[in-house]
Amino acid sequence: MKKIKLIRMYIICLCLMSSVLLSACTQKAVVPDAPDLDSESVNQTIDRETEQANESEQADETGQMNELEQTDESEQVNEPKQTADSPSRELTQEEIAFFDEYLSTSGNWGFLLSVYASPEDIDLNELFYSGAGLSGWTLTEEEAADFIEASGGAEIYTDVVHLTTPQIDAFLLERTGLSYVQMNKQLDWVYSVQTDTWYSQAGDTNWRPFACVGGTVSDDVYTLYMRAEDPYPGYLEEVYETVLKKNGDGYQFVSNLLMEE
Repeated sequence: MKKIKLIRMYIICLCLMSSVLLSACTQKAVVPDAPDLDSESVNQTIDRETEQANESEQADETGQMNELEQTDESEQVNEPKQTADSPSRELTQEEIAFFDEYLSTSGNWGFLLSVYASPEDIDLNELFYSGAGLSGWTLTEEEAADFIEASGGAEIYTDVVHLTTPQIDAFLLERTGLSYVQMNKQLDWVYSVQTDTWYSQAGDTNWRPFACVGGTVSDDVYTLYMRAEDPYPGYLEEVYETVLKKNGDGYQFVSNLLMEE
């Protein structure tokens, strides 16, 4: 009987243990299974993310380009507009006659006696040889004494042209825009330090007649064709290209070049 009781108790214990285990299993949380991602799905996801990143980068670059274009357009608006140079035209007969007379005056024809590509190369000895309309030919007693002292005792044989440095500077500034010290070919005359005066004995003149035979104008720049006329038959008649620039009521000499035959 005792053996039968023990077997019953053993069976009861097994049943109790089984019920406890089943209860514990049913109380565990149910976790949903993770989706099964194959390699194709993973690649598609990566491609979409890469495409979105590229689109974002392109949008940023487009925005930067638009900002640069707007900046360039604003700068172009502020920049001065480029205008083409005014076209040149032929001088009228009235203008030719005017320059023919203008360049025959004592203060201007000396600029035609040397060849130069820019005004600092004008030969001042030729320009002022006859006084350029600034000097008389006679000397006062004080000027004669000053010349003799400055020249070291030279005798006076002919007329003497005399110009002060302020006279020369004012004349050159008006007609070339340069002062005396800016010229490359300075005077080789007698110079008096005491009176700041230049002296030159000249018994003749270097005057030479010129005729304006045509020209053009562009803005305020006049290109004239000046023919050197000589009274002797068969003498070579040279033609110069003389460039002047309008300066207030007058003109400045820019260049004077001998044209080829």
